[in-house]
Amino acid sequence: MAEELLPPAGVIFHTSHGKYEPAGIGGEHLVYLDPYGEQLYHDTGDIRDRFVVKVNCVATRDGYGPDAIQPPLQALKADAANRNARYSRLRAVFGDDAVYQASTVRHEYLTASAVNAIWQGAAPPQSEGPTYVSATIQDYVPELADPASYTSLRAPYTERFREEIDPELYAKVGNRWLASSDPTPPTPQEVDEFLAVQRGDSLRALVGTAAHDTAIAIALGRFGKNAAQYSNATREILDLTGEGNVIITTDGRCKVIDGLFPRPLKLLDDLPVVLEKVAKFDGLNYRDYICLLNTLGYVRTVNFLSALGGGTEQLALALPPTLPPELWRRTYSLLRTFSTRSALLATTAVSGQTVG
Repeated sequence: MAEELLPPAGVIFHTSHGKYEPAGIGGEHLVYLDPYGEQLYHDTGDIRDRFVVKVNCVATRDGYGPDAIQPPLQALKADAANRNARYSRLRAVFGDDAVYQASTVRHEYLTASAVNAIWQGAAPPQSEGPTYVSATIQDYVPELADPASYTSLRAPYTERFREEIDPELYAKVGNRWLASSDPTPPTPQEVDEFLAVQRGDSLRALVGTAAHDTAIAIALGRFGKNAAQYSNATREILDLTGEGNVIITTDGRCKVIDGLFPRPLKLLDDLPVVLEKVAKFDGLNYRDYICLLNTLGYVRTVNFLSALGGGTEQLALALPPTLPPELWRRTYSLLRTFSTRSALLATTAVSGQTVG
């Protein structure tokens, strides 16, 4: 999806307050940075002295029908209210100092030509003037400018890695950290086994540092506890796949910078249903694959970190304490052979279409 949404060189982000050069792209977002410290007044009445603007490409596209003439402002504002409510719940659990203040607002930001760059091939509203887009206004995060000051807390798509995981180990770790909900702190062997399945250099580095750095150990345990509390209450997962979505600073502070999953899907409730479909050899639709791809790694990681920190909070799933090895083998095989491109496009809510 990122390849499709990458804007051509020279595209400028136009607002009524200035022009901002593209700063990057991340998943569903085109990212722009205010480099001048200008103030932004938006419809919540807040003022940002230095900020990042993230244009939510899929949410914007969802707001427009193929024949729309006028921007569907009412639909976009409803989506904004929903996203802001999710941010509020996230801050209530993690604390205001951990979740950077972010509000989703709709403004007449982009000119028609810039909006067209978001879709690249789709038909945005044809207008000479500004149009409405879905955008997140987020405080500037100074730590991100200094990679040495933090490590990303990530749970990447380990099933998609080229090097295969031993099937028995995959099943063992899945049952330990996903099915059993056992908060007993991991043994050294269990730590090694978890890291052999839930692979990723940054996660391995954090867990290794936590063994001799109390501040990092506390931060990881607190994140696991808070993430479990948030997800158990909302049935949503956080987005731990992206670089910099959640970071742990070198002095042991956890910052949830862009942790909301793109859509408020109840993936914790979906997972047992999808695993049952796998067990019965039923065809999976795109949302099923998105559920497996994102939720398995998230649950493993959150439960492991919570237990590692001595916490008792675990993600509550409607699963038996042990799942059969054949189910784990088939799940792993399906995720290894499924198209990554299709999985990313799944967030555009193609549902009911069987693909495997």
